[in-house]
Order: sequence, then structure tokens, then C-alpha cells
Amino acid sequence: MADAGMFSFFSTPYSQGLFGCFGDCQALCGVCCCQCIWLGLASGKINKDGAFDLVSCCCPAIGAYRLRRKVQSLFGIQESEEASICAVSLPCISQLALIQDVAEINKRGVVSPQPQMSSN
Repeated sequence: MADAGMFSFFSTPYSQGLFGCFGDCQALCGVCCCQCIWLGLASGKINKDGAFDLVSCCCPAIGAYRLRRKVQSLFGIQESEEASICAVSLPCISQLALIQDVAEINKRGVVSPQPQMSSN
């Protein structure tokens, strides 16, 4: 019998699993067709200004890692750094990880902070 700790490398409390990509069909189709564009959109959505993140689009490996860690930080998801690196750098798995992150953002919603108006 396998030790449960052996599989904790990828076990995270995401709302859908890494291979549950059919849970958000819009994210699935978008990432499969235009991975870099969706990465830039998702990264921009969780940034303070909400604008498209061109850096993530142009440097997808770094952008995917930054997005994954930011999603985990925002939503309190526990995943080891090694698991995040594997998830965003392995062929095919990187697309699944991006779909998982986009689905998490879509499900939980991200509200970009609004600038505070000063009352002078």
C-alpha cells in the first residue's frame, strides 16, 4: 500500500484537480489555443491594476510560475515550490496548471484594488 505522504507533492486544495481541466471549458479552449495570451490575461487580472501582463505573455515560463505562486498566495493554497516548478515547466502539464489557475481565478473571483480617493 502506498504512503499517503508520497502523493502530497501535488496535493493542493485547488477547487479542481490538475487533471480536472474540463471543469472550466472556456479556460480549457482558451489555453489550448492561445496559452501566452491567456497567461497575460490571467496575470493581469490578479495584478493591482488589472491590465494585461505583457511580461508574462512574452516570458511564459516565468509568467506561469509567478501566476501560480500568486494564485496560491491569494487563496491560501498550499503547494511546495518544487511542485509549482514542475507544474509550470513540464510539457503538457504546464497547460493543465495554467487551466487550473485560470479556473481558480474565475471561480473565486479576483477584485482588483480600487484607487483610494483622498478627501482634501
